[in-house]
Amino acid sequence: QRLDVRSFARLIWPKKRVGIEYVRPMDHGGKTMSVLKRFRVTAKIFTGFGIVLTLLLIISATGVVNLRLGDHNFTRYRAIAMQTNQAGRVQANLLETRLAVKDFMLTGTEATIDAVKRRAAATLEHQKAFKQLVDEQKKEDILNTTGDELNAYVGSFDEVTRLQADRNDLVINRLDKIGPQMERNISAVMQNAFDDSDVLAAFLAGKLQRNMLLMRLYVGKFLIANDPASLERAQQEAKIVRDQTAALLSELSNAERRRLVQETADLLSQYEAAFAQVKTVIENRNAIIDDRLDTIGPKVSNL
Repeated sequence: QRLDVRSFARLIWPKKRVGIEYVRPMDHGGKTMSVLKRFRVTAKIFTGFGIVLTLLLIISATGVVNLRLGDHNFTRYRAIAMQTNQAGRVQANLLETRLAVKDFMLTGTEATIDAVKRRAAATLEHQKAFKQLVDEQKKEDILNTTGDELNAYVGSFDEVTRLQADRNDLVINRLDKIGPQMERNISAVMQNAFDDSDVLAAFLAGKLQRNMLLMRLYVGKFLIANDPASLERAQQEAKIVRDQTAALLSELSNAERRRLVQETADLLSQYEAAFAQVKTVIENRNAIIDDRLDTIGPKVSNL
């Protein structure tokens, strides 16, 4: 069958019945265009400009807000960077102070004492400068604690230096003088007994000399290492020297030899008393180092 134009159009455009007429569905785009046609050209122009200006205002406001946020973030970054830099200075000087303390324990020189005090003063100065950069109460409290701990550290080191000075005075002016004098006395007894062919006196003086040197050897080891084994051995040798001195004195009849041995016995008592004082001073000094310096130092470093 032939398909005429009207039948072909019906196949392409769906139709719906309105009353008894067939019409095409409403074209919504066309309706919108018909609505816009009702407005004047000037109204359309001003409306377009208004929309563009509104978009520009929104973009400008967004840019201003972002710029302010960026400025705030940069200011905050700068403050954090300054605080971090200052905290690094505090920690670096504190570590230098602790290293100087260790050097002082090894050498005990005035140069190391000056180094400790110089570094400790620098640490306190940087800590005060750091405190001025902080604007949070929590961080300020931490810095106040750090300052108190640093002052306690410096005070403890001052006590250590005082005890070290006491230790050095006892060693130099007591032990290092009494020990050689005892050795000279016993050497004189040995020589005198040898010259008089007093074999027994020379033999007993030789034994005494040997144990006296051992006593002084382990005293010296204890002064350097502060170890309990050297302390115990020094005390054992001191007891042996006392017993041998008494035994030698009971065997001697020569007045000069008896005088030298008796003087050695008196010097030995002084030597033991001085060593006991040195032992107490060293123990007190080491207690401050272990309980305070070695405790406060790491604690402040971790703040």
